[in-house]
This record gives sequence, structure tokens and C-alpha cells, in this order.
Amino acid sequence: LVTDVCIKTPVPSLCEKLLRSDPHSKTADLETLGTIAFNMTSDLITSTSTMLEFLYDNATSTEMRKLFRFCSSYYAYVEVQSTMNLCYIHY
Repeated sequence: LVTDVCIKTPVPSLCEKLLRSDPHSKTADLETLGTIAFNMTSDLITSTSTMLEFLYDNATSTEMRKLFRFCSSYYAYVEVQSTMNLCYIHY
């Protein structure tokens, strides 16, 4: 199922690598694969947001702080949207 799903994505090899890194993907149905993908995406968004906050806090120039804050605001938006989408899917 992983191959069938990932072939439809823009980067099938990356999709397969990520999904297959979760041991549950071997026996997963479509809904479970979606949950795995969502959780991985959420984790990446969170870690990137954390890194942007760290970079913001440690930036030595005002311009760099502005850039990190700008990027951080987009990640916050994506995080909210992905959570809302998950709620919509399950309810």
C-alpha cells in the first residue's frame, strides 16, 4: 500500500522512505498511513518552529531576527492549519 500511495506524490522515494521508517506502515491501511504521515509532518513542523525560535533568540542582527520571526509566523500558520485539517478528517 505504501508504494501505491507514494507513487501519487511529487517525490515518491522520499514518501516511501519516510512512511517505511515507521514500523506500523507495514500493516497499515490507508487511514493509518494518513495518520503516520500527519504525525511525521507535525513533528517536522514543531522541530522547525523550535529551531526558528532558537535562531531568533540567538540572532545578532535586527534584520536576521525579522527574517526568523517572519518564517516562524508561517510555520505557526501551517501548524494550526494541519491540526484543523486533522480535526475535520476525524469529525
